[in-house]
Order: sequence, then C-alpha cells, then structure tokens
Amino acid sequence: MTDLVLVTGATGQQGGIVARRLLADGVPVRALVRRPESEAARAIAAEGVELVVGDLTDRTTLGPALSGVRAVFSLQTPDLNDLTSDVERIGGLNLIEAAREAGVEQFVHSSVSGLAKFLTDAAAGRAEAWGSPHYWHSKAAVGLALPEAGFQSWTEFRPAFFATNLVRPSIWFEAMTGETILTAIDADKPLAVVAPQDIGSAVAAALADPGRFHEQVIELAGERLSLKEMAAALTAAGEPARAETVTPEEGTARGMLGQLMDNQVGMNNREDFADPAVAAAFGIPLTSFAAWAEQH
Repeated sequence: MTDLVLVTGATGQQGGIVARRLLADGVPVRALVRRPESEAARAIAAEGVELVVGDLTDRTTLGPALSGVRAVFSLQTPDLNDLTSDVERIGGLNLIEAAREAGVEQFVHSSVSGLAKFLTDAAAGRAEAWGSPHYWHSKAAVGLALPEAGFQSWTEFRPAFFATNLVRPSIWFEAMTGETILTAIDADKPLAVVAPQDIGSAVAAALADPGRFHEQVIELAGERLSLKEMAAALTAAGEPARAETVTPEEGTARGMLGQLMDNQVGMNNREDFADPAVAAAFGIPLTSFAAWAEQH
C-alpha cells in the first residue's frame, strides 16, 4: 500500500484545494473525474494529479480508482438542477462501500456544519424549519454510514459557511455583482465562517495523523461574524459591500434565487454550531475572514 490518496470533487473548489494542499505536502494524489478533457481536470493534471475516470453514482467505475489507494478524501455535492435527487446520498454510500472492499485504510469525509442538530430536530419533527430538508437528510445518510464501515481510521469534517460565497459574481449578491448582500438571514446574526483553504489544512492534518483524528467529527470555522461584519471586512479590503435583510418574497422580487432565500430562512431560525476553538484544539491553522478578504 502506497501513500496514494484518492480525492473526489477535485475539479471543484473544495476538492481542488485539498488536492493542491496534499501535492504541496508531497502526497501523491489521484482524482476521480467524469470528464478528463474538462479545463478543470486538465489543470489539476498539469499540477501532478493522476486522473482516473469514474462516477460516484456508478459503483462499477470505482474499483480501478481505488486500486492501491491508502486513503480517500470524500466529497459529494447535490444536483443543483434537482434538489430532490438522491445523487449525493448514492454517491457517498457507493464510495464508502467500494473503499472498504478495496482495503482503503483511512476515509476522510467532508459534510456540513450543523448536521448533528439537524438530526435532533428532524427526530422531533422539525426538519422543515431547516429549509431543503432533503439536502440535510442526504448529508446525514453518508455521515451515519461512516462509523459503521470499519475503516482503520475515519474522520468527518463539517465546514461552516464558506467565505468564498461572498466572492463576486455570487448568488449572495444582488444582480450577482452588485454591492448589496441580499439575505433572509438577520444581517446582525453571527454566523460561523470558514476560509476554504483551512479545509485543505484540516484534511492534510488528518491524513498525516490517522490515529489522532480517528472517529473525530469536527466542525470547521475560523470565527463567527455577522454578514454586516463580513461586508465591512470586504469593504476594508477594497471590495465595497453592505448587507441588507429582506423577506424571501422581496429577495426573489429583486432577482435572488428562491431556493437560496428558503435556505436562508432555515439558517435564520437556528443557532450556529461550528465553534472555532474545536478545530484550533487540533492544531488546524485557521484564517480570519478579514485576512481571507485581504488575500482574495
């Protein structure tokens, strides 16, 4: 068994950050891709990532991708064209099962902050208050399967709100590129926020120390800030922004996505969960939003 790590989602933001961080640490990386001819796939291949063609929803394609792999970084995303699709759940469970059959030793999975509280609320009949409950149930199905899979080491990271959500063009801004963050969230409400590069640091730390990170479920956040505070940090970094709270009806009337507005209502109806001190206790380097804004 080599030190080879299979990264899923490597042509996207989060998986790409993980793949590049591992390469920088001298770890050999293989990426599961559906379209090796895509610009994103060619870019990571040029940086030294081995590409293997496969699809998480097609179990038969996963065996070759997992051959000789010591560890897996697992990431699945929903089908944005059909938010009731089971593609995320099916893909995650396929990967867990195929990795066990292939003898993979370590499995590091990325999910979403707040999942434990969602499960508690869902059991009490309050799932609808979260907005898009199918999304949360899909995340939960994969996370709940992980401890039962029998890996020598497994870790689940649950990242908070991505700082990069506020990089324009963005669906969080009016007209995608305007200065106003239109939100159904109380703009004064503190939210846990994470710089995506910190996810790369967290995954690298877990892969380097499987014993310490075994059976750990870690919420990832650099700090807690309101959207107004984030807008102020963006402005200070030279990207003028302000945050305005609106009703979902007003938001959609001004061009915002209805699904996003519904999800934000769900965020507004619950407390935030990611405690920056948890990741810090594991020695994971964390980036403040202001520092991230200056860098980007």
